[in-house]
Amino acid sequence: MAWQLAKAMRKKRISKARMAVLLKTSRSQVDRILDPKRDITLSSLQRAAALVGQRVGMTGGLVIPSRKENAVLPENATTHRPSPKRAKPR
Repeated sequence: MAWQLAKAMRKKRISKARMAVLLKTSRSQVDRILDPKRDITLSSLQRAAALVGQRVGMTGGLVIPSRKENAVLPENATTHRPSPKRAKPR
């Protein structure tokens, strides 16, 4: 995504310094946003993308391993189990 943002900045002729002003942040933060090796927040990426007329999109979703893959769940995780059928009160 970083290279797509950099490409859109070049297309719109927005420098890193100008992007920093528009984002109300520092130039070094813009460098971090454009560095594909750095982890940045989704909100930072969304704000930067919006300034160059782009949107951040995600496809797919969470991948939940099947039982065959012997998934290890955290201790506090719960799995959905159907509740036992109860007799209706008369």
